[in-house]
Amino acid sequence: MPTLQPDLRPWSRSLRRLALTSVAVATVLLLGLVAPPRPAADLLLQTGPEAGPTFLRTVTPMIDQASERIYVAVYVMRMDPDNPRHPVTDLCRRLAAAVRRGVDVRVVLDTGRDWRTGEPEDKHATAAAWLRANGVPVLLDDIDERTHVKTLVIDQSAIVGSHNWTAAALLHNRELSILSHDPDMVRAVVDFFLALPGFVDLAPRPPVGRP
Repeated sequence: MPTLQPDLRPWSRSLRRLALTSVAVATVLLLGLVAPPRPAADLLLQTGPEAGPTFLRTVTPMIDQASERIYVAVYVMRMDPDNPRHPVTDLCRRLAAAVRRGVDVRVVLDTGRDWRTGEPEDKHATAAAWLRANGVPVLLDDIDERTHVKTLVIDQSAIVGSHNWTAAALLHNRELSILSHDPDMVRAVVDFFLALPGFVDLAPRPPVGRP
């Protein structure tokens, strides 16, 4: 039994302060364990002479680590399948690899008209054919609509900004995109994809080529 102090209390003031401090620290630690984790802060992804290819440095490992879904919508996608060092070729190969490991990958591309001839543009022809041949579902929008967005959903993150999938945009142009982990933002971008005519019906295709 603790020795009584002169004020007839078994604990000294210093011991009481120490006990209260210990209880407060334990409470804070417990609340930290049970509280829901806060989403990571938004991140600005830049490209250009002042920033370098931060978009590629961020998005490439995210694609490689994706386990659930990758949704892509861009206005322009230009690749060179004969050049594995081309940034868009590299991204497309990684999309095909994600399909092979069971990730839900879907790509939406704009189908515009050539302003000179009125005929459909072929800006995506090579990329769309390569992706489809390697099992990646591709949706080309209606020719009378214009899909001008540049956005991705990768698992529980969304990227929205100015980056087309071209070598110029990914390596050289001054471009800005925002990476967000906010659940409401991600849900809104997913809803955008789901509302696109034909998107829900996209399904993986058996690959017929070699990525």
